[in-house]
Amino acid sequence: MPPQDQLDAAIAALREGDFAWICEFAAIGPIYLIPTKPWLGALAKKIRSLGARKVLEVAAGDGFLSRSLAEVAPDLEVIASDSGRWEDPRARMNLDERHAMRDREVPGVQLGAEVLRLEARAAVSRVKPDLVLAAWLPPGRLLDRLIAAPVKLILEVGAGEVTAGNWSWRFSHELCDGPIEALCRCRLDDRPRKTLHSRVTLYFGAHHPEHGRERVRPGDWLWQFRP
Repeated sequence: MPPQDQLDAAIAALREGDFAWICEFAAIGPIYLIPTKPWLGALAKKIRSLGARKVLEVAAGDGFLSRSLAEVAPDLEVIASDSGRWEDPRARMNLDERHAMRDREVPGVQLGAEVLRLEARAAVSRVKPDLVLAAWLPPGRLLDRLIAAPVKLILEVGAGEVTAGNWSWRFSHELCDGPIEALCRCRLDDRPRKTLHSRVTLYFGAHHPEHGRERVRPGDWLWQFRP
């Protein structure tokens, strides 16, 4: 876990395009979220403030985020899970990307030894967490399925329409600003001292008393984000 200032300085010192290349093609990749100790402290504080102690990270990949959170917050029980689908790098590419990268070696997501090999909703059913941590979910319906799962809270860390998009805002939610967002660093932050891209949203799952879904009609602001 790098110190915040050192990470920002190191990224800013790279030539334009180098950071994106490291995140996508380096042997340690693919890299989506880069947890630092200050951000992990803010994340742990947010989780505690919600009364959660048992945390399940879904789509956890190598499990680095879960391991790092457990290290800075030993009072929390943190469990990582992943379906393993992205171990094949082609699974995270669309057809155009597969064609463009057909002659390049692209790393897949290697699951950590402690990561439960389970699809996200199956992991929720087995672990029965207080809170689901969903960092950089793939675009699609996974976030919506998690919100409908038997859990109270889903804390989603993403980046606008690059990850799970605004269409999920039709479900009851709160936007999380402050340190948990300002201290977050991701693969898009190639100039972190100028522009940041992370967004953190708390959704109320099916077991939360405030769970609900807005009916979105043509002409409503959210309608533009429908799939």
